[in-house]
Amino acid sequence: MDSIQENIRKVARQISQACERCKRDPRSITIVAVSKKKSASQIREAHQSGIIDMGENYAQEFLEKWDQLHEIDPLRWHFVGHVQRRKARELIGKITLIHSLDSYPLAWEIEKQGGVKKTVQNCLLQVSLAGEKNKSGLPPQQALPLLKDLSQLKQVNIKGLMTLPPFFPDPEQSRPYYKTLRELQDEINRDRVYRSPLTELSMGMSHDFTVAIEEGATIVRIGTAIFGERKNSNAS
Repeated sequence: MDSIQENIRKVARQISQACERCKRDPRSITIVAVSKKKSASQIREAHQSGIIDMGENYAQEFLEKWDQLHEIDPLRWHFVGHVQRRKARELIGKITLIHSLDSYPLAWEIEKQGGVKKTVQNCLLQVSLAGEKNKSGLPPQQALPLLKDLSQLKQVNIKGLMTLPPFFPDPEQSRPYYKTLRELQDEINRDRVYRSPLTELSMGMSHDFTVAIEEGATIVRIGTAIFGERKNSNAS
């Protein structure tokens, strides 16, 4: 089994190759190492190998890791799982980017907590393009009206969009979903729906991140390809 360091080198090579194919700068791609169910020592190893962005899915697990690792600098935490409104208070001020904002009530809770903590929380709007009931995210037709409402909030800043398509063994089958998300962001920016242009697209995981990059991803969420397989879990 390859080391985390060697896995990161492989991922970096694949990103460079994908960027070469679509004439993009590899430095424009942020790797978020999805570290759920991974130990503090594994996260430290990834950080020592050049990864500074870590992604977590569960609030309690994240908070435990925060206590163990918050002294590491630089280290940026991303929350990529569903955010429970009652847990938002514990995340604000610790999370660099929430990838999974999908409703106004959640945004309002973040707004309130941001006011208390005097911080602006950067978020991505999660869009469900396949309509899978077991996944979070709002339908694309609801994204534009929600963004108009979110423009009025002061402590919530929307940086871009995120999606999680169905899992396909063939990465090419993910391409239409990633293309659709990019086109939705283009429409939002063209029509100036939000108060500032959206610049981030969080899409692509271990099995299909090169396709996502070719379709415009700026953030890729990679777990298995960096940390190895997790027992009894889906690929990330």
